[in-house]
Amino acid sequence: MLRFGPENRSTRAPAILLAGCCLLLAQAGIAATLLVPQEHATIQAGIDLAQPGDTVLVAPGTYRGIGNRDLDFYGKDIALVGSGGSAATIIDCDAAGRGLHLASGETQAALVQGITIQNGSLPDDQCGGILCRAGATFRDVVVRQCFAQYAGGVLIEGSGDPILMDCVIEDNQNSAGSGGGIAICNGSTAILSNVVIRGNYSHGRGGGAYMCFSSPQFFNVTFEDNEAISNGGGVYYTSSPVCFKDCLFIRNHARNGGGLDTGVDPGLFEDCAFIENTALQTGGGICIESDEGTVFRNCLMLRNTAGAGGGVYVGEYMAYPPVQFINCSFIANDCLWVAGSAMTANWQGKADLVNCLVTGNSGGVALWTHYAAINVSCSDVWGNPSGNYGGELTDETGLDGNISLDPFLCDTGADNFTLAEGSPCLPENNGCSVQMGAFGMGCTLTAIEQTPPAGLTLGANYPNPFNPATTIPFALANPAEVTLSILDVTGRLVRDLCTATPYAAGQHELRWDGQDGSGRPVPSGVYFYRLSTTEGATARPMLLLK
Repeated sequence: MLRFGPENRSTRAPAILLAGCCLLLAQAGIAATLLVPQEHATIQAGIDLAQPGDTVLVAPGTYRGIGNRDLDFYGKDIALVGSGGSAATIIDCDAAGRGLHLASGETQAALVQGITIQNGSLPDDQCGGILCRAGATFRDVVVRQCFAQYAGGVLIEGSGDPILMDCVIEDNQNSAGSGGGIAICNGSTAILSNVVIRGNYSHGRGGGAYMCFSSPQFFNVTFEDNEAISNGGGVYYTSSPVCFKDCLFIRNHARNGGGLDTGVDPGLFEDCAFIENTALQTGGGICIESDEGTVFRNCLMLRNTAGAGGGVYVGEYMAYPPVQFINCSFIANDCLWVAGSAMTANWQGKADLVNCLVTGNSGGVALWTHYAAINVSCSDVWGNPSGNYGGELTDETGLDGNISLDPFLCDTGADNFTLAEGSPCLPENNGCSVQMGAFGMGCTLTAIEQTPPAGLTLGANYPNPFNPATTIPFALANPAEVTLSILDVTGRLVRDLCTATPYAAGQHELRWDGQDGSGRPVPSGVYFYRLSTTEGATARPMLLLK
């Protein structure tokens, strides 16, 4: 599109009139759409003529050469939009420069949408894909196969507050510095939402992402198959109070901190999963050093592997608050050096495990300390083949609300780690009255009837949890022959407290002494008491905790 040009100037007066009309339109905020390549041969040519609020609309195709790389908005809040989306509109830098540079005061009103930038290369400089030192909004943007000395794909720095939504940053790398996929540094408050960062490689730290002296936020971001020679295969951050919500760290690899490596300043991680990450040395899922009290809440550490600290490694800092893991699940992690398949705390490292589940971790003792502290409370640490506690950490079972009982996960083979009804990790079944682990109830024990028939009332046993005996109340609306049975969680009979025994209508109680039908004490765990008459049956769970 042309605003005006020589072909429209038949006389001077019409030209002046037309110019005046265009000025009035601009002042009135009427945006224009500039078409590439129909009206402008290159993308930069369209950008140069665009005014704030205008859209440079790029047709599907692959754009190369001068004018189609090293793009710059020069401070104008305009929109650069690929009409066919990122799969169809491609800027190929041919390893001859950077894709896009925004550093002149653009705001979030500046939009880049539906564009792929690939093959950017600055081997002696920063960032081959997108360099943003301003505010901007990026939607449906792909940055791939870019290369630079530092921040291979994307570099965001300075006081700008860009937003990245529905973007992909993949297969980028750096040669010497940090941030294979993206680096966010020096005051930035960037927000990333629904972004995939995968297959990136760093010769330093932060294979997927690197943050320093910034405070970015990540929502529903996936870090997948990234690698760093040094620390933080998925993410490395230092001196950056970061926030991660609903994020996935999967199959990342590094020397330390396969999924994540953290430095100074606290971070917040909520509802995140660290799955199948690996580290040659420490922290398959997470490596935490010199931290100031990062919090992990409702997070899953699953099948991560390292030399020490298969799930998490905490170490080498002092005089800081402990790292907190609240309602987290550590499942099937592995370590190669005996120490800490779920978590290692080493050399003044400090961690709090509160309302957590630690189970099925192998290759070494699940929780292990050396000149360090892991404070465990209201948690279930059970079923770790090489032991639950080790190093200088004594067995915490029975202290501070800790238990060591089968959590009755619904279906571990299908990675369903919700809890079966009656699990000791459910609030109603433990002395802390809390959920232990990241997941609540997700399945029921179908062998146990839960809806009482009319005329039967089965009360809550007391005390509960109990050791060794408990009292079971029930009520009958009519006289009946009663059978009250104790069952284990598989539905197998442990003992009948009474069998077809006549009872009058009214309130009744029976006591169970924690023994089976042969008079042998039964182990700790969840049991059911089942009341049955000719009118039907009902059951409730209870917890024996020794």
